[in-house]
Amino acid sequence: MENGIKKIFGDARGRYDNMKNDITGTLSAYKLGLERVKSSAKVYKDEDTYISEHSAALVSDTRRKIAEAEKGFCDYIRGVTVPALREALVDRLTAQPDKAFMQTLQYYQQFGIKLEPDEVKVLAYDAAGNNLGLRCLAAVADKSGIKVSFPPMSDLSGIIDRLERMAQPPLMFCPSEFLAEGVAILGNKPLRRADGTKYGETGPVDSPYLIMTTQNMESTMKAADEAGDTWSAATVPSISSYDVVRGENGEKISREAQRAADKLTAAQRVSIEDTSAAQQIADAVTAEQKEADAKAAKGRAHYFGT
Repeated sequence: MENGIKKIFGDARGRYDNMKNDITGTLSAYKLGLERVKSSAKVYKDEDTYISEHSAALVSDTRRKIAEAEKGFCDYIRGVTVPALREALVDRLTAQPDKAFMQTLQYYQQFGIKLEPDEVKVLAYDAAGNNLGLRCLAAVADKSGIKVSFPPMSDLSGIIDRLERMAQPPLMFCPSEFLAEGVAILGNKPLRRADGTKYGETGPVDSPYLIMTTQNMESTMKAADEAGDTWSAATVPSISSYDVVRGENGEKISREAQRAADKLTAAQRVSIEDTSAAQQIADAVTAEQKEADAKAAKGRAHYFGT
């Protein structure tokens, strides 16, 4: 999984923002159109009938445009974003660690060499963001009382599932400045299955419902933005994936230099905690407790014969 994962999330954000703009513009046009209808109705004796008759087409056209905007976004998320992210997830899960890195870990394991925190940091750099390599490092470091933590793959899997559940029309997205128009246009509340798909309807939408659904979408997209930053920083492509570029001063930046910078960034996503002292304290407390229990048992046997 290469740094293109940030682009996948970035493209999803672009589609979302386009949909938001389309829906906002459509609701704004509806509001202006309805105001014109109401203004024209003033010259008629039965204003309500005039408004009802002339606003029906306006409502229908607005609903159609909103549905089209939603469909375009949902089709992209389910048809492009989610498959691309799942492919990237599989690539990351199955990517083999560097052989030299694994050989180094094997030496520590084979000869029982105690790892020091600084050594773990260097090894985290050499792991180059490889998931299996980091897991192996964590297992070896744990035997030396060092805890290695890094973003779990379940985080990425979770955001993929969340995006897929969200991208199920009708979305019921409504900007806060057009809540009244949204209530008039968007119809009934959808009933949804666990995967987000609609299976029925309940009562008509209201402002609190539209605020909630819109906030949920905003929260999901914010989580997607953060995931793009997290996983692009935790991933290091192969050398062949880089192009020679020029820096601000015009000097060439080699593929190797770019990859080294990305390895450093990936290593900085790894946290290292020396737990050996805490473990020693825990072991000492356990030993003292065992000794106290043994003395108590000996006392009971002396006085009570048990």
